[in-house]
Amino acid sequence: MCPVLLMLNPDHNPVFKELWDRSIKLKEEWLILNQRVLRFPRRLIWIKGPPASLLTLGHELKQYEKQCVEWSQDVGQFLLNPDFEIEGQGVSAQTTFLHYTAELREMRRDMTVGLELLRSNYNHVCEHFFNQRNLVLSWLAVILSMLGIAISLLPILISCAR
Repeated sequence: MCPVLLMLNPDHNPVFKELWDRSIKLKEEWLILNQRVLRFPRRLIWIKGPPASLLTLGHELKQYEKQCVEWSQDVGQFLLNPDFEIEGQGVSAQTTFLHYTAELREMRRDMTVGLELLRSNYNHVCEHFFNQRNLVLSWLAVILSMLGIAISLLPILISCAR
């Protein structure tokens, strides 16, 4: 079996190189945003709902999602009509074509999965604040209902003590 050289000259394939470079920038931005979401400070008791800084982070995530969708559409258009300039012929050129189109498909899938994970992490942090508020309200309701029972039983206990 002879080795097959997979080579794609980035200077002759500007569209592919631009898609590749954009994906690297988007992945770096994803890493930063995901770390910010996961390291977002969570207080034990929070009544007001999510803080403003979390909502600002949500707006940044929406902008990032728009960039990812735009990149994914560009990759989809490129995959529908790939325009590679591959040096060589035969098995090497065919294998190079298949390899780089498969790489783009895999990058597109990874970007989709990463975006879903980022959304899920952000929603989990938001739910934490809403759940804390609901917990405080439920404890307040329990305390007030116990207080109401005590006040309603007070006249009965006073009349029995006479």
